[in-house]
Amino acid sequence: MNKIRLRSRQLLTPAGWVTWTRRVYGCPQCGLRVIPLDDVLGVPRGQLSPRLANVSMDYVQVQSYDQAMAQLARHHGVTLPKRTLVNLSWEVGPVAAGFEERVAPADWPKDGVDRLYVGCDGVMACSNVVDDEGRLAWREVKVGCCFWYDVSGALHKRLLGRIESAETFGPRLRAWAEQCGLCKAKEVVFIGDGAEWIWNIASAYFNDARTTWVLDWYHLSEHLWEAAQKLWEDDPMHQSEHVGRWQEILAKQGGRSLWRRLVSHQQRFAEGSTRYQVLDRLLGYLGPRLDQTDYAAYRERGWCIGSGAVESSGKQLVVQRAKGPGMHWTPEGLQAVLSLRAIALNGDWKRFWKTEPLRTAA
Repeated sequence: MNKIRLRSRQLLTPAGWVTWTRRVYGCPQCGLRVIPLDDVLGVPRGQLSPRLANVSMDYVQVQSYDQAMAQLARHHGVTLPKRTLVNLSWEVGPVAAGFEERVAPADWPKDGVDRLYVGCDGVMACSNVVDDEGRLAWREVKVGCCFWYDVSGALHKRLLGRIESAETFGPRLRAWAEQCGLCKAKEVVFIGDGAEWIWNIASAYFNDARTTWVLDWYHLSEHLWEAAQKLWEDDPMHQSEHVGRWQEILAKQGGRSLWRRLVSHQQRFAEGSTRYQVLDRLLGYLGPRLDQTDYAAYRERGWCIGSGAVESSGKQLVVQRAKGPGMHWTPEGLQAVLSLRAIALNGDWKRFWKTEPLRTAA
């Protein structure tokens, strides 16, 4: 390499602009030019320092771009255009998405856990695509969740969010769960609500001898309440009494016993009557899921029977950040922010930025 010239460089940091001069070298044979000092300093392309990018994206994954701009100005005296923050999230977000799919949790026990819970859910977010009726269309974010309890009873949870079809999300969820220690877990519990796409994923990717499917207790209870409210519209006390009895049967005897009780109850009404049809819909929901409702056995083993951890993951990841007043997104922009937010919620923010994502993205 031959010395070519000195060139100055500016970088915006949380402390303001920093300027330095460094030597540029060039190869006389191929014309390649390098700046060794920039590599030594770990300087990325662009005008933002890694530290300022880190702080900026930390604000962006929590709040709107406008609020992040205000936070930067108020706390660091740094003024950044909104477009700079948007472009930075689009640059770093895909790197964050790759990081969470290839890096195992730092708190995962090397010898595995006795029981790993896996679940997924869908959360709707507003896109900036206008439908045929002139309204903004909504898209579903698929949210995956893995959680487990350590020997002290403390909860450990990791989550994943993708804007894609169930057919694409299924194998991704399986690979990500393996990254979270699925193969070493002694037993696996897959929890979900009644959405058909969730159980299609369970059937295709979580269907081995170690895995038990559990229908979310609270989602089933919602269907029980819905039926009771239609059967006894003007009698709230009667509604509560029947739902209480049905839940007691579920808890002590399981879904098959409840199924038989509901069938017996349905026979009291004329076929085609309103009450008959209400119970028919409830039986139609419960019937295909009887194997997932042995709650007495689940409770005896100390298992979770509700998908609260999965649903709260959707609220943490999507609702709290992406469903503010007036928010609408491009799929790429939303995915970038959700990937950054997942890194933070999973407790991997410091580990991620140590991988120098700005240089990786370049």
